[in-house]
Amino acid sequence: MNPLISVCVPVYNAEPYIRTCVESILHQSFRDFEIVLVDDGSTDNSLAICQSLASSSSIITVIHTSNKGDTAARGTAVEHSTGSWITFVDSDDSLPNYALSRLAEGLEKDSDIIVGFSFESGYPPYSMSIETWRKKLIRSDAIYCSPWARLFKRSLLTKEVFSLSTSIRTGTDMPMNIKIAFNTDKDVYIINSKVYNYVPRPNSLSRSAIWSINKIQDLYEEVFHSIPTGKIQHYMPQLIENRLISLKNRCLSNNKREPIIDTVFIKRLKQDISESNYRLSFLQRLSIFHPDSIITASLFKAQNKLRIGIEFIRRKIKL
Repeated sequence: MNPLISVCVPVYNAEPYIRTCVESILHQSFRDFEIVLVDDGSTDNSLAICQSLASSSSIITVIHTSNKGDTAARGTAVEHSTGSWITFVDSDDSLPNYALSRLAEGLEKDSDIIVGFSFESGYPPYSMSIETWRKKLIRSDAIYCSPWARLFKRSLLTKEVFSLSTSIRTGTDMPMNIKIAFNTDKDVYIINSKVYNYVPRPNSLSRSAIWSINKIQDLYEEVFHSIPTGKIQHYMPQLIENRLISLKNRCLSNNKREPIIDTVFIKRLKQDISESNYRLSFLQRLSIFHPDSIITASLFKAQNKLRIGIEFIRRKIKL
């Protein structure tokens, strides 16, 4: 009999972490699951460790592929899995022993996507409309774009979900999640519990990647292609907001080695704003027409400090 849940783990040069990761999954209080490890062309001892772990547990399957990136490795794991529900775990992270049990509580709901977090929110579970979920993903609200800490109905994870441009090696979680969201019309169930131990690594690919403006534009092209063609205009406000946030971060970095005023990114953003009659704030307008200016960066920094100050005062008042 096939397991209820398949835990899919892409592995790349995770020698220091993979044993801890897999053992945390094996120690789940929920027992109806399998583990699929996909070694994505590791150059260290990751594959040997995975094979050693599999030799001592019949619920572990190990697949070895050439290096194609996390998203492709997840797709390969899904292809070789047998569970009705899929969850993803990164090889340098781990699961609390109650994680699968907590996520499985949402299976009684009429949802194809069940979402937990890497922190305790303190709020009760609730259902989120698929429309709101899509908008949050497209806007790139950070806590929603991760591939982990959730259960996906197997039928959502088509081959197209994992088919991304070869020019995109980082930031792929967002377009992947957007594609999944358009494969269902059911509400998303949010359990609001910590079901994942996320460990930020300073040398991880996502943290060490140098985001040139051309790479950012490539990612946004992938995001556009992840939305059904007939629905792009409906979600244009979120697509604009997403790029405005990236532009703000780029202005704050003030990288003079890469002027962006005449780039495709800026030209495409201006065009979409004009055609959508999107209303810009003063600082947003400044960032579009003077993205390389020190004045723009200084004003954004002042805005951030003001927000931090206001939030501090609010918390003091509540206390």
